[in-house]
Amino acid sequence: MSTPLHHIGYVVDNIDFYSKHFPFLELYKSVFDPIQKAEIKLFKQNSSQGIFYEFIKPTSNDSFTWKHLAKNGSGFHHICYGPIEPKKLEQIVHAYKLLKIRGPIYANLFNREVSFYMTRTKSLIEFII
Repeated sequence: MSTPLHHIGYVVDNIDFYSKHFPFLELYKSVFDPIQKAEIKLFKQNSSQGIFYEFIKPTSNDSFTWKHLAKNGSGFHHICYGPIEPKKLEQIVHAYKLLKIRGPIYANLFNREVSFYMTRTKSLIEFII
């Protein structure tokens, strides 16, 4: 039931400052997401086709990620898999007993819908659908 890891997500208070401390990153895409109320930048590693790094800066206190930033400060937030077919996602949710947190919602960074789930160990996982 393998699905490719797409990116590692970080919630930060300053994207440019935070991203400069990761070696070998190049900006791939930058958007403002009005649904998530956040500035989001996606980085890749030096022309690699590998895993992306997503940096999310909430822009208002009703942003999905505002509480995470306020409570934990800048840092790791989630991992993301996909894109994935809805039927396969159903199988994964059932097999791993994931708890749906949010979604599907449109993510303009990917021009697709995403859903967020919590694992039994309280880790957040995003799936690009």
